[in-house]
Amino acid sequence: MSPLHERDGSDEAEKEIEMASNDTRTHDESQDDFVKISANLPAAVVNTLRQVAKMKGTSMTEVLRHAISLEAFLLEKEREGSKIIVEEKNKTKTQLVVT
Repeated sequence: MSPLHERDGSDEAEKEIEMASNDTRTHDESQDDFVKISANLPAAVVNTLRQVAKMKGTSMTEVLRHAISLEAFLLEKEREGSKIIVEEKNKTKTQLVVT
């Protein structure tokens, strides 16, 4: 089952995180632009989410928004035939494959 789904009461083994709008909205975004969802995620994923939010000085919701936008961008680029390459400091290159 997908980690994002409506609450069904079977989330005892997983941490639940609720994502809702917060004060990071731009001035163009109204309350109607947001939909509150629940996501059942493993504790390790939630811990990583918290760590990333802390490192970036932002909310977990904003980290999730950014991650979803990045995923959509990468998928679109791959569909267009682009390759996503990561180049290390030592000039080693690795192709990133988005699945």
